[in-house]
Amino acid sequence: MRRKCEEVGSFPILFSLFYVPYDYLNISELKIPFPSSTLAKIALGSLAPDPEPRKGGITKELDVTDNILHVQWRAEEARILRVSINSFLEHLSLVVETMDLFGPPMA
Repeated sequence: MRRKCEEVGSFPILFSLFYVPYDYLNISELKIPFPSSTLAKIALGSLAPDPEPRKGGITKELDVTDNILHVQWRAEEARILRVSINSFLEHLSLVVETMDLFGPPMA
């Protein structure tokens, strides 16, 4: 397990990345805490529409529990897993920076 804290925008995001190699499958899980459950749900809504390519040999599942955004990948090859995680983190960074720029959601 790897833990890392990065500051994106005005709030820090601590995420844990688990990598579990199986005989035929590589699994990674990412848990990202947000300052509120509302922001976690907004991030989910922004990131969920980007499905993995069908013939990519990878699946990605996103879910929110309280203020935690959970992401799990299952891939046949470690290389494909790495590319997908890197792409997701770039999108996540953009989502968080946009949240920071526009401020908290209006009621």
